[in-house]
Amino acid sequence: KLRIAMMLSSDTMHTSGIREHVLYLSEELRKRGHIVHVFGSQSTIYPFKNYHGIGYVTNVPFMHGGYGPIMTTLEGVDAVKMIKKYKFDIFHIHDPYVPFLAYEIVPALDIPVIGTFHTAWQEGSLVAHVSQTLRIFRDFFAEHVAGSIFVSEAALKSWHPLVKRSMIQKIIYNGVSDEYKPPAEKKPHKTMNLVYMGRLVKRKGIHYLLEALTYLIKDH
Repeated sequence: KLRIAMMLSSDTMHTSGIREHVLYLSEELRKRGHIVHVFGSQSTIYPFKNYHGIGYVTNVPFMHGGYGPIMTTLEGVDAVKMIKKYKFDIFHIHDPYVPFLAYEIVPALDIPVIGTFHTAWQEGSLVAHVSQTLRIFRDFFAEHVAGSIFVSEAALKSWHPLVKRSMIQKIIYNGVSDEYKPPAEKKPHKTMNLVYMGRLVKRKGIHYLLEALTYLIKDH
């Protein structure tokens, strides 16, 4: 059984897929007998167990309409000392390239560090051009991180050029909860309500949903 530290550099006062990922991954690892602590922003709306607020997150807007987080050390907190106090076996950091607190913590640890990459972008986008500046951190990252996890093939394609090829790399897709079960009896109704939630980018597949609607309307 392992003592695992997880860190995410996004604002946990708001919902997102990464926060959900960390929440359920930590819970499943805990069910298997591991001890898991989560390190993140100052406060959280998520029911993390063993949560530690170590950083302050500032969201920087991008020209294309999105934003990127920057995490700095919370005043009065020695993050490295706090993490070392629990004598963890593994440090698992999500989106490790997010500046700046991660760059202070990772080199100071003497345990294996694993990074999970959640984000991806399309070729030719503004984010793709900006991401090229991250190449200056590639050697630093490779020196201190033992392995990389990508949550999708798109994430691997985006981040692979920035990760040292000799590093252990795995694609581990996000899990699907089996808690939701549709009702056994389907009641007849005349209308159908569908909801899409996500960014309006091609890789999210909204165009497939809209195309499918034309068939539904025609056939039903």
